[in-house]
Amino acid sequence: MRILHCIHSLSGGGAETQLAILSREMHILGCSVAIFYVDGVPPHHEGVEYFHCEKGRYPFRLVGEIRKVVAYYKPDIIHAWLPATINIAALIAGSLAHVPVLSSIRNRRQIDGLLRLVSFISTWILADMIVTNNAIEQSSMAYQRLFHAKNGLQINNAVVSPEEQKHRKCADGDAVKFLFVGRLTKQKNLDMLIKALGKLRENIRFQLDIYGVGELEQWHKDEVENNGLCDMVVFKGYRNNVVDIMHKYDVLVLPSIYEGMPNVVVEALAAGLPALVSDIPAHTKLFTNNEVRFFESCNEESLVECILDYLRNTSESEVMLNRSRDFIASLNPHETAKKYVTAYNDLIEKWRSRGH
Repeated sequence: MRILHCIHSLSGGGAETQLAILSREMHILGCSVAIFYVDGVPPHHEGVEYFHCEKGRYPFRLVGEIRKVVAYYKPDIIHAWLPATINIAALIAGSLAHVPVLSSIRNRRQIDGLLRLVSFISTWILADMIVTNNAIEQSSMAYQRLFHAKNGLQINNAVVSPEEQKHRKCADGDAVKFLFVGRLTKQKNLDMLIKALGKLRENIRFQLDIYGVGELEQWHKDEVENNGLCDMVVFKGYRNNVVDIMHKYDVLVLPSIYEGMPNVVVEALAAGLPALVSDIPAHTKLFTNNEVRFFESCNEESLVECILDYLRNTSESEVMLNRSRDFIASLNPHETAKKYVTAYNDLIEKWRSRGH
């Protein structure tokens, strides 16, 4: 099987990381794998062919570039990743070349602009299948209907587990070390965590390290100052592989308003770090065996109580991590890649049975 993945950037985000993991595993499974991209530097994994395009601003310009790659590479299937420009272009190019195209939904989706509307319509008309890495219930009703109309499939992200779990043990009297990882945007809801810790600063000793950058960084720094937390909160900026330092912390807190698949939570559990997370569909649909502790989304008091309850019952963290082991094992890269390859094969067989 010859697979052509289409993505805009290879700069190290969640989707890009997944594609890097899966492309290696698909090659191991005997597939020929190629990646069409616009920005970033490819990792050049053995067995993966890369096609770079510099004309990536507009989807209709991209159509011609992808068609050239399709004519040269002759894929059996095209997998369109993101963003909307890539999805639109890959769908049109695949349709013109008579190659089945699978589209990805990798976060909560709604029709929130003209480009998204064009992408939605293109997917409805031209996509042969949809795969999502998160609960489709958190997307708009239009996207839920699209998902079911295209026989959508949910395949959770793969996670690379460390050889052993290393969890910091907070001794009595030590400051509790909280970890937050994510882009500093409204979606991640960091300000609620800052306000919750502001209410707790007289009750517990703690340090919060924040890994991430984004448009709300200065606003969050102002929130830290307003809540009297300047000595307790450190902005660490962007780090490529946060999993390497997770063993230095006591607990991860993720108060997101919505998520795709919460990679950082899965990575934390794999590294042996307990997690407190908001009860959004992306979390509750994924963590069904109490692998994490939940608090009410956008409810500051619920987060405060969750933190206090966790600190009163720290022994439960070992129970949570024990529950997570089977869950983490089910997300290993090889098994995840096999699920994709099975989906590709099924789609190609259906495509050919219809006389294409």
